[in-house]
Amino acid sequence: MGPSGVINTPSAKGGNIVAHRPSLFRQFYLSLNEQRRLGQSKHQAKKEAIRLAKKAGKSAFGVATPGVYSRVTWTDYLQVAHEFAVWAATKGAKWMTDAKPLAWAYLQERVDQGYAPSTLKKDRSALRKIFDDRDLTAGVSIPVLSYKDTTRSRFPVANDKHYSPERHQAEETFANATGVRRHEMVAARPVDVHTGPDGQLLLEVPHGKGGRPRVVQVRAGMQEQVLAITNGLDPEQPIFPHIPSAMDVHAHRYNYSVARQDEEDDLDARTGIERTREEKERVVASDLGHNRAGVVRYSYGGKDRLESLQICKRLEISLQTPPHTK
Repeated sequence: MGPSGVINTPSAKGGNIVAHRPSLFRQFYLSLNEQRRLGQSKHQAKKEAIRLAKKAGKSAFGVATPGVYSRVTWTDYLQVAHEFAVWAATKGAKWMTDAKPLAWAYLQERVDQGYAPSTLKKDRSALRKIFDDRDLTAGVSIPVLSYKDTTRSRFPVANDKHYSPERHQAEETFANATGVRRHEMVAARPVDVHTGPDGQLLLEVPHGKGGRPRVVQVRAGMQEQVLAITNGLDPEQPIFPHIPSAMDVHAHRYNYSVARQDEEDDLDARTGIERTREEKERVVASDLGHNRAGVVRYSYGGKDRLESLQICKRLEISLQTPPHTK
């Protein structure tokens, strides 16, 4: 495909012949398809991009990783491509060069229609990937989502009717103690649980979100419970081969976030160190597998302990009671 979205086909007599104009969505698809990296490691690609940036004498901060590595992201971007193609066609766009100047108007219209910030960010990311332009729609202001507007996993939901926390206290306790994601919890093995140099119990997560490894600090008051769960198990086999689909893992991540922030506050009080709130949130964000400290504040409720207590009450689980081990 040429720079204007025109497909050039080699002619038998030399030169090029212009093929039939593809649909706008087809042009978007071809652009995304050139960037498809499904099955490859984004983490390794990111490390390589940072290495090349440093080698060139440039700052490694904010280095972008070209390509689409997640199948879920790939599917989401195709959906955005289709929706934008339909919208842009009504404005007379036939080629990508026609559609690109309309991207900001499309996103602004969706902002005005009240779409969720998460949806708008997905749209913006997809549009930038389609046109390979990181600054596209930079002039459109996307509303900031407050954690107070997020109700998922903080109040009783439909799945709670089909799930008994009492029958899965080991899973509940482990999730509360580590704050790991569902797929990370399924992959966790006893050998991944070990004590750090300072005596703190840690959990190695070899493959987190995006393939990134990390080390998670187990909540200080729950170390014995985690050790009780792993005691006697095959060190190389998963601790929990299966997690009930109705188990609200994200609620435990929220609860873990609030508890870990308390621990960081206690650490400052004991050592006399005065860190900023952002510095402590960055530590907790790293435990949760996020790069930005703001995620803790806006997605996990910052220091709102009241909602955390509501979660524990809803799950009807006593974190001080040793879990039933098999």
